Amino acid sequence: MTDRRKRLEEKLAGEGVAAGKADMEHILDLFEALETVKGEPPEVERLILDLKRAASGNIRPERVLGCALFFGHALECPLETLIPTNDTEEMVRRSIELLSRRSRGSAPLNVLDLGTGCGNIGLSIASSVKDVILHATDIVTEALDVTRRNAERLGVSERVFLHHGDLFEPLEGKGLEGSFDMIICNPPYIPTNSIYRLPDIVKRNQPREALDAGPYGIDIIRRLVKEAPVWLSDGGHLIFEIGKGQGKFVRRLIDRYWAPETVREGFYGNDLRFFECMNVISEEKDH
Repeated sequence: MTDRRKRLEEKLAGEGVAAGKADMEHILDLFEALETVKGEPPEVERLILDLKRAASGNIRPERVLGCALFFGHALECPLETLIPTNDTEEMVRRSIELLSRRSRGSAPLNVLDLGTGCGNIGLSIASSVKDVILHATDIVTEALDVTRRNAERLGVSERVFLHHGDLFEPLEGKGLEGSFDMIICNPPYIPTNSIYRLPDIVKRNQPREALDAGPYGIDIIRRLVKEAPVWLSDGGHLIFEIGKGQGKFVRRLIDRYWAPETVREGFYGNDLRFFECMNVISEEKDH
């Protein structure tokens, strides 16, 4: 531990900001991430007081500091964007594995990140797979601005193209149909009438539009599984996260549009939490 980190830990402990050792380490890491994001040392004393006040209101330190850590990257993460979770890193690892297998030498791999938020998923992939060209969409203009800045800090901005609009809509008319090696998404998947039952730590920290997915929690997922094949190349993959307990319900939906042998389940620990569907143009499926 550096002297600077040690002094910060002592200040945080003196104000009773951290709830335990793991929480302390996380906050210390976030302060380092904040300096990376801002390009200058943070105002420690003011932020410690802000963190102390926020903790009593179930406000996460990411919201106070305006940054997050994901896949080893320090990312700007303001109020307009979802705070990424460590669980989602497993889906990213699997995506990188699939893309690495699909590498075509000098030919680029085209990846589409739908609802990119702060860009954590797509930018992590682009940083790890150097021949990826990333297209990212979001309905929130501020989120795209954040993704642009994060891409610049990660040194991948020349390979990132941003599109403002809802899911596939901003890509229409640009000649991108059938071009993507991968479409990836962490969609909203909470049923509307379940939002109020979420813990305060979720409701007070995550933007509602990143959570609310209609009456059954699958409004966006339904569109993904139905519309993605038009945009995927032969052998390309659709990968998306789902909520806990949604596996069987979503699988029935997937089976309406995808051949069973093209679908693979992904787990976070013991929980079924994402699906990957491979597009096979040479095989016809009765929709």
